[in-house]
Amino acid sequence: MRTPCFRAAAAGLTCAMIAFGATGAMAQDAPQAQAQQDPVTAPAPPESGFDVIVIGIMKGSSPDDFSRKVVEALPPTLMDPQTNFTSGVGFDRSKDYRMVIAFHGEEMMEAPALCTRTDDVEAEPPPEQSDLMAATRITAAFCDGGEPLNTATDRMVGSVMPGQAGFRFLVSDVAKQLFPDGFGTLPGTISAQPPGTMVRPIE
Repeated sequence: MRTPCFRAAAAGLTCAMIAFGATGAMAQDAPQAQAQQDPVTAPAPPESGFDVIVIGIMKGSSPDDFSRKVVEALPPTLMDPQTNFTSGVGFDRSKDYRMVIAFHGEEMMEAPALCTRTDDVEAEPPPEQSDLMAATRITAAFCDGGEPLNTATDRMVGSVMPGQAGFRFLVSDVAKQLFPDGFGTLPGTISAQPPGTMVRPIE
C-alpha cells in the first residue's frame, strides 16, 4: 500500500525551493534563463489518496505558505476520503496518484508533461500581482505515475493573490475540470453513479 508523500505543517517542507522562484538578483544576472528548482509537495492529508505538487510561486509568498494556500483552495470534497474517488471504481492505493498544478504567465504549457517531467517543467513565472493587465494562468494534470488521467487549464486577469476569493475560485475551477464526473469518480474510469454524485464507502 502506497504511503502518500506529504509535508506536515510542524515539520515544514523539505523541498524548500519551488520552480520559478528565482530571486530578482538571479534574474538580473541571467535574464534569458531561470534556474530549475524543485517543485513543492504540498501538505495534502495522507488519507486523501493523492499528492499535490505545486510548481510556480507568486511574489511575496514563501514556498511553504503558497503551497498551503493552494491546498486550502481545493474543494474539501476532493480532499475528503468520505466524498472523493478513493472509494470509487478504479482506485488503486498502490498507485502514484498526483495532482500537479503549475502557476505561470500567458505562455502555454504542455499539460501532459507535468506528469512525465514534473521536476523539469519550463514556463515563465506568474506575473507580478501589481500588473492588473497581466493574466495568471494555471495548468494542471491529475497523474497516475507518468500517465495523465486528465488535464486542465484556466486563467485570470488582474491581481490574483493567495487567500483572495479569485485565487480560490481559480484553483477550485481547475480541480473541477480535472474531475468532470465529480470528485467521487477517478478521471478516466467509468462510474455507474450519475455525474457529480459523491461515492461514499460502504459502512
